[in-house]
Amino acid sequence: MVRTVITAAAIAIVFAALLVLERARPLRREVEPKPRRVARNIILGLIALVIASPLQLALLVPVSRWMTARHVGVLHAFDLSTPVRTLLAVILLDYTLWIWHWASHRVPFLWRFHLVHHVDRDLDASTAFRFHFGEHVLSVAYRAASDCCTRFR
Repeated sequence: MVRTVITAAAIAIVFAALLVLERARPLRREVEPKPRRVARNIILGLIALVIASPLQLALLVPVSRWMTARHVGVLHAFDLSTPVRTLLAVILLDYTLWIWHWASHRVPFLWRFHLVHHVDRDLDASTAFRFHFGEHVLSVAYRAASDCCTRFR
């Protein structure tokens, strides 16, 4: 619980800092009022979070525990120090998420969900929260599978 609060606080602080920087140095003129757009993007993100979180807990946590108990994962094949394993796990996780993002742009079915993120008329920090809940739901199975690559504990 403490970790969740710290994570949420860090996200809120970074988000607020980015909004302040965007206000001080905008890249272009805004098309629509920032408060309305930011509120809409945060609400879309919260809806996706509320819908996808139970599915993530039901699928990702048991898969992760199962793989950890059985030492399943690419990084178990190598005798590496914990810092090196952690670094490689982060790199592999980032790469697998990049593949999901790439597929979301190339596969028409996935693009229909991902498009919600790209139709924001003004790109800013709040666009990072703007996702269709279906995209999050669809990504859960992919993330469970990709966990096989990044599991190292």
